[in-house]
Amino acid sequence: MTQRTDSRSPRNLTVLLADRLPALCADVGPGGLCMQMAGVFVPGAKVHGSVVVGRKRIPFFGEVAWARPGDLKRRSLSRVGIRFVEPSPELSSVLAAGQPRPSGKAERITVRRPRPA
Repeated sequence: MTQRTDSRSPRNLTVLLADRLPALCADVGPGGLCMQMAGVFVPGAKVHGSVVVGRKRIPFFGEVAWARPGDLKRRSLSRVGIRFVEPSPELSSVLAAGQPRPSGKAERITVRRPRPA
């Protein structure tokens, strides 16, 4: 695994993998993003999806650089690092605009187990 060379900033964006599997963006930079989600991917897997900005979906193609499974007992989501493969000019311009969260900190995400019926 190679270390990233670009800077990342916290962002509050929704990511849709395969345009249907939701994830939350923890941080993002020109070379990729870190997302939090219920599932986990294997490093090296090719992924595609879109970053949701307002009502617009901006597509991306990438590769899973690393993955850390979540822990349902601790109600924590998996974290997955995606390295972009040829990001579109539209995605690059949105990322360059940079809209960091007001606190500058990543928000804590929790998962709640469904209650038995």
